[in-house]
Order: sequence, then C-alpha cells, then structure tokens
Amino acid sequence: MVRQVPATGTAAPPTGTHHLKQFFLLVSLAMCVVYSGCVTPPTSCTQCDTQCVDLQADSRNCGACGTACSAGSVCRDGACALSCQTSLTACGSSCVDAKNDSANCGGCGKACTAGQVCQAGACTTACPSGQVACDGACVTLTTDDLNCGMCGMACPMGSVCKAGACEVQCQPNQLSCNGGACVNAQTDNANCGSCGTTCAAGQVCNNGTCGTTCGGSLTTCTSGAGVRSCADTMTDNANCGTCGNACGAGLTCAAGSCVPSCRANQNLCGAACTNLQTDNTNCGACGTACAMGQSCQAGACLSTCLSGQALCGADAGVGGACSNLQTDTTNCGACGVTCGSGEACVSGACTTSCGGSNTICTSGSASFCANLARDNANCGMCGQVCGAGTACVSGQCTTTCGNGNSLCTATGNTFCTNLTQDNANCGMCGQACGAAESCVSGTCRPFCGAGTSVCPGANGQRVCANFANDNANCGACGVTCSGATACAFGTCVASTNVTTALNLSTDNLPGRTCSQGGEMVRYSVTALTGTTATVSAAPAPGCLNVGDELLLINLQGTAAARTNVGNYELLKVASVAGATVTFQVAKTKFYGTGAADDLNLGTARTNQRVMLQRVPSFNALSVSSSGSLTGAAWDGVSGGVFAVRAAVRMQLAGALDMSRKGYDGAPATNTVNSTGRQGES
Repeated sequence: MVRQVPATGTAAPPTGTHHLKQFFLLVSLAMCVVYSGCVTPPTSCTQCDTQCVDLQADSRNCGACGTACSAGSVCRDGACALSCQTSLTACGSSCVDAKNDSANCGGCGKACTAGQVCQAGACTTACPSGQVACDGACVTLTTDDLNCGMCGMACPMGSVCKAGACEVQCQPNQLSCNGGACVNAQTDNANCGSCGTTCAAGQVCNNGTCGTTCGGSLTTCTSGAGVRSCADTMTDNANCGTCGNACGAGLTCAAGSCVPSCRANQNLCGAACTNLQTDNTNCGACGTACAMGQSCQAGACLSTCLSGQALCGADAGVGGACSNLQTDTTNCGACGVTCGSGEACVSGACTTSCGGSNTICTSGSASFCANLARDNANCGMCGQVCGAGTACVSGQCTTTCGNGNSLCTATGNTFCTNLTQDNANCGMCGQACGAAESCVSGTCRPFCGAGTSVCPGANGQRVCANFANDNANCGACGVTCSGATACAFGTCVASTNVTTALNLSTDNLPGRTCSQGGEMVRYSVTALTGTTATVSAAPAPGCLNVGDELLLINLQGTAAARTNVGNYELLKVASVAGATVTFQVAKTKFYGTGAADDLNLGTARTNQRVMLQRVPSFNALSVSSSGSLTGAAWDGVSGGVFAVRAAVRMQLAGALDMSRKGYDGAPATNTVNSTGRQGES
C-alpha cells in the first residue's frame, strides 16, 4: 500500500472499528515523460544590398530587406519582438522570468494550476527549504517586502522586511527613534543631535544643536500651536518646498517637491520608481535608453544576440551587430575573419566549394552558397532570378509545384511549399506557427505540453523537455546528468540506490549517524506550542539537524477523545535545544484532547499519543530487486508510519513492506455464538 499525500491534512483510518492497519506516506514522487517530434526547418540566406542576411534574425533586415527593428527590440522569426535581458523571456509586451513566473512557467502562457508554484521552469507543489508558496511563487517570508511574515503582507512604501517584520527604512540623514520612527536629528526639537535629546521651550534644533535661531540653509517654521522648528524645505516631508506643506503617504520630499518614495533597489526617474539595473529606458541612469537590439543588464546597455549569433564590432557590448559566424563572409568562424574573393563562409570556415548540391555564387563583393535547383535568386545559374508568380523548381522558373506542394509568395519571393507541414505557411500561405508550435495537417498545434520546453534532439528532431527533472536537458537544453546522478529542480544531483534490506527506523545510510534511531528516527511528543514541540527524550547529536523535514502526527487518542486522531502535517527544523524542537514555520493543526487544543499529550494510555518523525529526503531513490525498505511497527506509543521524500523519482524494483506493523489486532476465537474481542484502535 502506497499513498501520496499533501503536506498537511487528516489521515482518516478505515471506517467502522477505526483500525489503523497500515499507514504509509510517500511524498513528492516525480516522473518524467519526454515526447518527441520531427521537423526540418529550412536554412537560407537572402541578399540585401551586397550582404547575405538571415531575414528571420537580422534586426536591420527583419522579415524583409531594410526593415529595421526599433530600440529595445530584436528580430525573432522574421518579426520584431521585445528585447529582454538574458535571464528573462519576452511574453507579449512584458519580460518575464520563466523559471519562477506561475503565469508563464517554462514558456509563455504556460500557467501553473491552483496550488502550484513555478520553480526552475516547472510547476510544482513544493518550494525550496526556507521558502513558502505565495500566490504561485516561492518566497522567503523573512525578507520579502510583498510577503513579510505571511503571504500577502506587503510592507508600505518607506519600509522593508527584516526577520519577517516590516521596519521603517530611514533615509541616510535620519535616525530611527521612539520605537522605529524616522527623525532628522539635525532639526527635530525632540531628538536634537541624538534620540531623546529635547530642546528647551523657546529653543529650536539648529543643525543638531539646540539654539534660538535657524542658520545656514534651514528655514524657521511655526506650527499651528505656535511651536518653532528648523526645516530644510528641500528634504523635510512636513515642510516640503514651504513651511506646512506635508507630503502624503508613499511620498517623500526631494528638491522641495513631494515625489514617490522608492524602495532600496529603485531610483526615482521623473515621477516613477525604476530599477536602473534592468530598465531599458533608464539603464544605469535616468533617461539613458538602450538602442535597437540592446537590453539593460547590470546597469549597462548590452546587445542581445539570438542563439547561434555573436556580437561583432562592439566596444564593451556597445554598438556592433549580431552576426552568424557560420555563414557571414565578413565574420566567418570569428568576428573580423573575412573570406577572400570567390570564397563563401560554410559552417564557420571560408571555402571555395559548397557542400551537397550547392554552388558558390558571387554578387558584387559578396560570395555565398546557393542551391541552383531551388534558389529563386539563382535558378539554374547564379544571378538568374525567377519573376513574380514563379518559383525555382529543379533549376527552372515555373508557376506550378509538384508532389502536393503549393506556390506561395512572401516578401517578393515565390516558392513551393507543403501547406500541411510548413511551420511558416501552415494551411495557407503566410500563416506562421509560433516558436513552440508545429504544423500538423495544415493546423498549428502546440509542440510541447505545459511545463515543458522545446530542445534539439537527435538527427535534427525536436524534443519536449521538463528542465526541472529531465536527465538529458537538466536546467537547460543539452545539459546531461550521467552516472549516479539525476536531475532535481534543474540541477544534476546524486542518486541513492538501496541494494540490501533496510529498516529506516533503525538503519542510517552512509554519511549520517544517530544513536537513537535511523533515517526515520522518531520521538513521542509531550507538549506543543505553535512553533515548538517538547519530546520525551532530547535528540542526540546528528539525529535532528536544521532544515530536516519532520512528520507531526496524532496516532492514537482515547475512547472519549479521538477528534484529532489522524491529524498530521510536514514541518522543518529551525533549531534543537535539549528536548525542545523549534519549527521554521508555525504548525496549522491541533493534536490535543479538544478539537482546538494541544492538551494532554504523552505516552500513557490516557494521553493523546503524538509522534514527531524525521522524513528522510533523497534527490532520487531507487530500490533494486535485492533491496527492501521497511520501518518500525506500532509499539503502543509510536511507529507504524513510513514516510520518505524523493525530489525527482522513486523507483521500486524491490519491496516496500509495512505489513502487520499497524495497530494490534485481536486474537481469533473459535467459540460458537461468541463475539471476538475488537482489535486496538
């Protein structure tokens, strides 16, 4: 019997006599299925002026010669698209991080379902250690300004999240006084020079010293109650620009005007807060916009080249152009390497001969390879152009196509294509499928399912890969996990293989020691608070460590009090001090006699028997045919529960056996017309 369960819940015993015969927990099993398909995208080069360019990727000739993309965009698939920094993906009009955006997880439009979060480009129900799921994203509640201490608890402008609580973020010229209030010790009559230093009646705080007048750039302001004070009207939120002009909530005084108050990692540009490290229109400084084909990365405008291209002719990423080093005769194999007269650039090398059925053609100072059998600009011979409405078929300009193909025209070029499978002309000429789609029977269909991305496969095929757990594409296309490793959340990690019989309640795997038990060491709980558990014996060194996952469960109550029997949840260790174990987050369920209390916990028959058991965590766990796993049997106080976590996958060729390790049964009776004794519950 194997059960996959959520992180919290109530484990209901079978109905009737409430016998708990077996209780197994197996969490976070992951399996990966890769689907593959085959497409063979055409590769071609178009002559614009004297250059051979790729109209699908050239930002200066995007889709057609002379069509240049605007600032902040690049050419993708023959159309100008938003230019995002390296770690982000353009989805519609926004740049998103597809590794953790729950609305675009692993790719644009791939939304995670309710209760899931996006992690390493895959939708999952688990967050890394120290983080929790808030509104579809994994966050750290101790430092996240939008989820401070709990999900949805956003810190107001002017404050930051520290240790799970919003604290006022004072300006450099201010002090935090009176329980967190920010004051200007240069002008505050109640905190003049330092917190708590109060000026006498009739005096004002002038540059941190109590006196009778305001000097320098300070202005004497008088409140409605007749109290005088000194103010710097350029920066004073209560006297901004002039005495008595107070800035409202979320605003601060800068240069005598009330403007939005920006967070620590933002700067005010005009009337808006922005991040100068990533803003394409304010890169490194307000008003510094990145040029065409560039994006803002670490406060500098850098050219963004597509996969297979390199930036040539640039100085520290500024200027230059993206070039295909495999085909560019002026940058062949490396930037600045120019092919000689009569040579073409083939596979990054200058050559006087072309592979396959291609021929070197020359136009002006440019040389290139062309297939004279189907090149409309070089049909049958170099320079022979097929006219409008014709296509080059077998070296002849013709108006008809054979083999079920159709004649299409695009950007002045006429060609033959199969409308049932051409991604650029699917079902009809000019109807292009998206980057993550394929043309099937004349209809654009998604090539990959939700949570997967398209990667190159063998023999020019494409495969759908889940970067989170694909051993052949771990974290990115082409990253392969080998040997005794497996892909876990986008990283190749070690795998554990069990080849012998193990009782995880008593046995420890290599590298771990615990004198009180095994990988699933357990303790009886005698007291609970929201964030701590007191156990019957202080955990020995090595038994429970910070970050270890724990199962907290009520295993047995009494005949009169069993409301909370079966309640359980998964928690993590924050610290261990003596017999007290502190959790990283507060528990959410109750385990005591009453429905809403944690009273009367212990080991006697009159107590609620509550257990705290370590949940061993594996990246990948496999049990060979010679191996087996089991745990401790129920002993009247604890045991009878098997719980492990496998991040990637758990493979069972051997046995996982907890037979006859649950509640004790009753002896059979052979007496006629006699009722047997009920087993333990």
